Amino acid sequence: MEAMVRSMTGLLPAHVQAVRLQSLDDGGWQALCEGDLGQPRRYRFGSGVEIQSTIASTLESDLGFTTYAANETARRLFEPFALAAEWRW
Repeated sequence: MEAMVRSMTGLLPAHVQAVRLQSLDDGGWQALCEGDLGQPRRYRFGSGVEIQSTIASTLESDLGFTTYAANETARRLFEPFALAAEWRW
């Protein structure tokens, strides 16, 4: 499964066009940041209860997101996964 936040949301810095989040088979996560960065940046994260805040912190520290934009982008990226988990029950 994959979720994406695009630049048209107004949350991403000018040099980032999209952030994609993928769930991995081993329970981890991969974020792919596309834009004026040259090659897309890939970030790999393990699983864990604080993963959403870890991704938000990475967006802020590595890519220049504001605190609000990083937190809101991470929330939007995880929302489809949370909804899918609820539908399975």
